[in-house]
Amino acid sequence: MKTRKSLTGLVVLALSVFLAVPAFAQNRTSFAGLKNAFDFAYGVNPNVSPLVIGIGNTATGSQTITLQFGNVTLSDGTVLMPLATTAPITVGLGSNAETVTPSAVSCSTPTVYNSCTVTATFANTHGQGEPVSSGTFGVAEAVNAAHAIGGGLVAFDAKWAAAGGATTQFASKTYGWANVTLLDWRGTGNGTTLGVSWRASNGGAYAIPGTPVPLY
Repeated sequence: MKTRKSLTGLVVLALSVFLAVPAFAQNRTSFAGLKNAFDFAYGVNPNVSPLVIGIGNTATGSQTITLQFGNVTLSDGTVLMPLATTAPITVGLGSNAETVTPSAVSCSTPTVYNSCTVTATFANTHGQGEPVSSGTFGVAEAVNAAHAIGGGLVAFDAKWAAAGGATTQFASKTYGWANVTLLDWRGTGNGTTLGVSWRASNGGAYAIPGTPVPLY
């Protein structure tokens, strides 16, 4: 009888400890220095909302749009300002959607309504309420986040590929940081090799696709 009571007490204690752990701690976007790109794919990952246009562009070419707010909240509760001139964005929906690389970003007060602006070369016009999402399905945002804390590893996996991510989207685009390594973890089903990585070889930016370098 004492043994049964002791076991019951241990189960109750274990449950209470588990329930006391914050939910976001069980769903972290970074583990042991590794960041998963899809966790940063705001507007693409269903768990991370897009940014929203507050004031759109009424003409094409080099134009500036204003965002209602500049922060996104990742699935683990991390609040991130993802905009950067090294991070392409996808603006709009359907046939009007386009992916552009910002030439300038001003977002020092991301929590202040209509205070964040993005300048880029647009082929289409975009109005208030249209979504703005990661143009690299989270890769650029994860790379920038890793660089900001001294570097690390960024993986893009099968979920990233299923959402539409492909290394061909990086053709003719050069970005990145020498202290960040990209890991192709899409698996072998689409012709890639598990564990292949891309690293900046010249101490600066890397181009993707690049020459694969084994991680080990």
